[in-house]
Amino acid sequence: MTKFEKVLLSIFFLELFAGGGGRLINISVGPLSVRMILFIVLMIVYGARVLMTRKIVTTEHFYLKQYKLSTILISGIVFYCLLSAIIGVAYGHPKGVVVNDFLRVAYFVSFFPLAYYISNNRFKIKWVKSIFDVAALFIIVFTLSIDMASIFMQKDVYWKFYSWINELIPGELVFRLNATGVFYKGHYFLFFAVVFALYKIIRGNSTLVEKVVFFLGMTSIYFTRARGLILALVFVVLFLIFYSLIEAFFVKKKIFKKPDFILNIKKLSQKLVLMLVVLASLFLIYFSISSTRAGDVQTEIPQTEIKKTDKKTSNEMTKKEKKKADKSNIDSEGKPYTGDIRVYFIKDSLRILNSRPINWLVGNGYGTEIGGRLTGIEISFLDILVEQGIIGVLLWLLVSLAPFYFYYGFQRKGESSYLNVGLLAGIAGMLLLTNTNPFINSPIGIGFLVIVLVIGFNRPVEHAMRGLKK
Repeated sequence: MTKFEKVLLSIFFLELFAGGGGRLINISVGPLSVRMILFIVLMIVYGARVLMTRKIVTTEHFYLKQYKLSTILISGIVFYCLLSAIIGVAYGHPKGVVVNDFLRVAYFVSFFPLAYYISNNRFKIKWVKSIFDVAALFIIVFTLSIDMASIFMQKDVYWKFYSWINELIPGELVFRLNATGVFYKGHYFLFFAVVFALYKIIRGNSTLVEKVVFFLGMTSIYFTRARGLILALVFVVLFLIFYSLIEAFFVKKKIFKKPDFILNIKKLSQKLVLMLVVLASLFLIYFSISSTRAGDVQTEIPQTEIKKTDKKTSNEMTKKEKKKADKSNIDSEGKPYTGDIRVYFIKDSLRILNSRPINWLVGNGYGTEIGGRLTGIEISFLDILVEQGIIGVLLWLLVSLAPFYFYYGFQRKGESSYLNVGLLAGIAGMLLLTNTNPFINSPIGIGFLVIVLVIGFNRPVEHAMRGLKK
């Protein structure tokens, strides 16, 4: 592995973890964001390395033996997504939107270079973990700075700041104008960082950085006023409670070992009490957020509408945004932006599915407009059902649930030493979170899923997982 490849992978991971929706660094080539550019460069570099070996298909590069199930699933979903793109073009959907939809899920192909590079003698998992921590701290500082600005800045100054930052990083931030705080698309990866830190705290082997990430990360998530994130964390804690009980009584059966019976009972009790305290705190946070979101208003300036403006135009935008803040029933486009919008999406989705019986099976293709949106809706699996049908939903579920299958197989063989349950808990939270946010079928969700498939659930990285011990 060359130094250039190490630098490229470091930038690739840092942008993926901290870059939100991929346009935090507002550099693009046509429809390609900086994230997609890095992805393409990584594939080109990896392709060159494969060709240099003069063996296009080898177990070293494609892990056909060790990664057999993962390879089949990922290859299958990529080819099916290509079919969905062809269906979208055949139905006359906007070609640019079809291409963008396919490019988002083409991120699955990154599994192959990452499966090759992430190993103990190439790009170590502890380096990935270090980049992950740096990205989490960056997101915390970035979002809490905006949160504090919304609290302490004078109103007129804040509106200027609000307009400026939306022009600087368009489409990445969602403000709730009747409450302080901001939601940044990078909060999805911060969610995973908080889950991982929570698991390490429960295990009793967390570092200072992980404690900081957990407490400040939870503060940042609270200010987003995003109930979906809190519900996902509740589900994660319930998952960890369930896992701890299963592990103690049925897997390792430590609880029944007489010499250490009292000690094991004490350790399990401490873990359960800590998790119950966290669970109660999350419920309090959820109800606190719900009480502040009555008549909620969200604003997000779409990227396509952001242009460079002079001072006069900027002032006009500021005045318009102030007017928006006084309207509690409309969003930045003058449409309802409450929980009712999801009901509207469901009704429109059913209309599209019922328009052709075949749509239920293979979908209406990429580029489908749902509820007036061409860029996806909040309910990811509903979005997948409309565009890719029941077959698509089953494929996505198989890929998402594969880590649980790997874990079961490794536990049966007594080879779970390299498995980090924090990653498994993150997958569990992701499956809930993606039903309230357009998450799993985007590079953010796919990137995390691919990393989990590569790092946490395959033998070749057993020694590399020592930096992430249970």
